[in-house]
Amino acid sequence: MLIPGIRECFVDLDYVLGVISDGPTKSFAFRRLTMYSLLNENQELADMKSVPHRDFYRSPGRRHIP
Repeated sequence: MLIPGIRECFVDLDYVLGVISDGPTKSFAFRRLTMYSLLNENQELADMKSVPHRDFYRSPGRRHIP
């Protein structure tokens, strides 16, 4: 497998930026994301709460080292 050159990377970046800046595509993606969020909000919240290490930065045992 060949590593792409800088030119190919910029061509791909230009393509991706063109796709994400397209108005109808942005509207469609936003509607889908909103619908997904509304339909799966409870399950997402339950999944986040089931992870034991989710609150590392606010845990009482964390020490601040100067």
